Amino acid sequence: MCLAIAATLVSRDGDRGTASAEGRSFEVSLVTVPEAVPGDHVMVSLGLALEVISASEAQAIRDAWTSD
Repeated sequence: MCLAIAATLVSRDGDRGTASAEGRSFEVSLVTVPEAVPGDHVMVSLGLALEVISASEAQAIRDAWTSD
């Protein structure tokens, strides 16, 4: 089973970018989300940004991960 996380796209250089989640930055492939721009929230799995999501959806996902 693979899990995806909600991250914020920090920068973009072509089909590659840097995203941030939980205080960590990491590189992501953006080939499946050509519309993504820095500041967007994206779902990331295995280093691939799968889709652009709303800020409220990203927050709801983060809340679900951190709730007891």
